[in-house]
Formats: sequence, C-alpha cells, structure tokens
Amino acid sequence: METPEKIDLEKYDFKRNLLFTGPTGTLKTTTAKKIIQKFDDENFHEKLKKYIITDWEFKQLVKSNNLNLRKPEASQTDITYYPLEMLVRSWILLYDDLWVSDTSEAYLRDLTYVLDKRIEKDLVTIFTTNLTKSELKEKLNDRILSRVLLNTDVVIFQWEDRRLETTRYYTI
Repeated sequence: METPEKIDLEKYDFKRNLLFTGPTGTLKTTTAKKIIQKFDDENFHEKLKKYIITDWEFKQLVKSNNLNLRKPEASQTDITYYPLEMLVRSWILLYDDLWVSDTSEAYLRDLTYVLDKRIEKDLVTIFTTNLTKSELKEKLNDRILSRVLLNTDVVIFQWEDRRLETTRYYTI
C-alpha cells in the first residue's frame, strides 16, 4: 500500500469522488457534510444540487420497493418524491455509512444501478464507511467496490472516536 498524502478538503475541487474511511466517531460524516455546504450557491438547481442518504435509508427504500424514476407524465411532480431520481441526478451525493448491515441481491442490484448512472453522468459522490477496502470487498462485491473506487480519492481518518471526548465520568 502506498503512503497516503495529506489532502486539503477546503481546496478540494470535486472533480473526483471521495471515500472517507476510518473507525467510528472520527467525524467522517461531519466532515463530508461540512465540505458539501460550499455548494449552497445559485449555480445549481436547488433540488438537484446535493442529496444525502444513509446506507440504512437506501436499504429501506430497496426493501419497500420505493426506488422509482418519474414517468414522463409526472415530469412536473416534485423530484423529492422520487429518491431514486435524486440519487442519480443530484450533482453531489453523500452516501453515508456504506455497508452498515447485511446486503440483499436487490440492494446490490439497485446500488449498482445508482452508481452506474452517476458514473455515466460524471456526478460526484462522497462515501463514508467504517470499513477498510478489503472489508468493503468482502461485504459488498467486486462490482460495487470497483464502481465506488472509480475516479475516487480515499481519505483515511485515523484518530480516536471523537464522540468519547463528550463522555463524563463520575463516582459516588
């Protein structure tokens, strides 16, 4: 494995995807949300600018069969009623906690579709996960991992769980 370089996320140009990986509580999601806030300008249509979804939410949509695209006759319907369309059309997608639990064939199929559409449209995706590359390969599959890593900069969060800093201890 190569020695990782330092990355300055304040100056990141979002021409490539990002994969934030590291232990729980290392501020991966907080950092991702903070850096996508810079897209709150008027260069992008408000409903298509950015979309944030957790792996758990995606799996619930897959289970409930609620991943649909708008039909042509519904083109005037608010896009936010169509999560699949938001996933494949938003300029920047934050996919939080990639692989937090077991996957189904439907999940793998639908995630492959989303990733393929985003790749086809050259759209930016930020993934967060607690898993290493080898763990992702084991839990997902080669097809998904290949799509996640395509044109992606991997950022490794190495510090301790920051949430533990908020814990207070007492004795009686």
